[in-house]
Amino acid sequence: MVEHRSPKPGVGGSSPSWPAKFEQFSLSAVNVVRVVRLAHMTTSTEQTQSSPAEAFKWLVVAAIIAAAVIGNAYYDDQPLLYRVAGVVVMGIFAALVASFTVKGRAFIALLQDARAEVRRVVWPTKQETGQTTGVVVLVVAFMALLLWGLDALLGTVISSVIG
Repeated sequence: MVEHRSPKPGVGGSSPSWPAKFEQFSLSAVNVVRVVRLAHMTTSTEQTQSSPAEAFKWLVVAAIIAAAVIGNAYYDDQPLLYRVAGVVVMGIFAALVASFTVKGRAFIALLQDARAEVRRVVWPTKQETGQTTGVVVLVVAFMALLLWGLDALLGTVISSVIG
């Protein structure tokens, strides 16, 4: 299909032609916060080119993780529950240290934005979920029967041709 453009600004841009509609952009508080965070992240990442303090923090994180792995291997005679608890505590401590870095703060901001987005999701009701699941099960069963029938038919045809 070839798109036909009109030189008239009030006329739509494709065939069939509809008048162009422009949606209003709303600057809600969440959008403003995102823009400010994005601007801050780009300027702060451009300004800090990996300072010695940042490198030291990441070195501490790596050392904590290495200590957790080595400790887990060294104390292999201890019960699994204690070793898992130790690794989890060390992992939490490493995440806490990492949260004080530039990338850690950016990751926390990302998690906060994702949480705000999940709160805005309109989740289906129990009835809608049940109906959708039923439709999916019926379509899958129908397609399974259809493919089974085609396989049996083609198998019979091939068997008769081959002999």
